[in-house]
Amino acid sequence: MMGSDDYELQIDIDDTGTIVVVGEIDLDTAPVLDRELRHHDTVMSELDLSLDLSGVTFFDSSGVAVLVHALERRGDRGLVLRDRSRAVQRTLELVGVAL
Repeated sequence: MMGSDDYELQIDIDDTGTIVVVGEIDLDTAPVLDRELRHHDTVMSELDLSLDLSGVTFFDSSGVAVLVHALERRGDRGLVLRDRSRAVQRTLELVGVAL
């Protein structure tokens, strides 16, 4: 599991290869998520990027920016949100981002 005591964010990869994120995604923790997604792009560049955000309790524009940049970087390789919390869904709807 990635992250540290300084951040209220946990990132893990489940047995299907989905990146599972739990906690708050904000200005402080978004860089942690961004690093993990970039690492995934480097190590498993040919695979779809699959995210489970059902455990995210807070999600602001910093999180939206991380997802949008990942989508732009990946192009045709795919970005799939397997599941998302109410906090994530509401923020994406408010800013008009359809993922």
